[in-house]
Amino acid sequence: MNNTKMTKPRIYTMSFARVYLCYVAKAEKKGRTKAEVDQIICWLTGYNEKELQAQLENQTDVETFIAQSPRPHPSRTLINGVVCGVRVENVKDATMQEIRYLDKLIDELAKGKAMEKILKKEIASGVLHNVPADLKETLLSHEAVLEKWNSLTPLARNEWICWTTIVKKPETRKDHIDRLCADLLKGKRRPCCWPGCPHHRPNTQKWFSKK
Repeated sequence: MNNTKMTKPRIYTMSFARVYLCYVAKAEKKGRTKAEVDQIICWLTGYNEKELQAQLENQTDVETFIAQSPRPHPSRTLINGVVCGVRVENVKDATMQEIRYLDKLIDELAKGKAMEKILKKEIASGVLHNVPADLKETLLSHEAVLEKWNSLTPLARNEWICWTTIVKKPETRKDHIDRLCADLLKGKRRPCCWPGCPHHRPNTQKWFSKK
């Protein structure tokens, strides 16, 4: 009779903070950011930034970090592919599969994949305008706002994009993005007091100074 106890994989007992530093180093080496690593971890596990930082400071081990994940994202089951020589969708152990999900997403980040594709999120565009990088980053960081955004018509999204990008000063643009988020959450579907996108409606061009 074999009385040998099953030993846990070594990574289970490692502090998540140690693994986290490896993730950040891997991402930054390829020109990505710590903020993007944090965003991936929070998306996958449901921790917010404050909760994630607390787990790092407490030196929580990896197994506990996974077990205590507040809201594992339901779309994580769409993650597939090979990492560490194993297909993540075929990993049998539940804890190890969650670890491999995270490994895979960080691997995709380091390989230059766009965040919205990594996080299995779609960001719908407008009729004429594409979503700019700063607005895209904000939408990816606020799931409730992204849901409202994607529910808009293409024409309505186009108006918001134009309203956001037509201003010249960076601080004004940031203010417009903040207001966009607040207004969408309030149920507004178009920018207030906005004559319309001059690129889509030529008759509104008189309201805008020529460059």
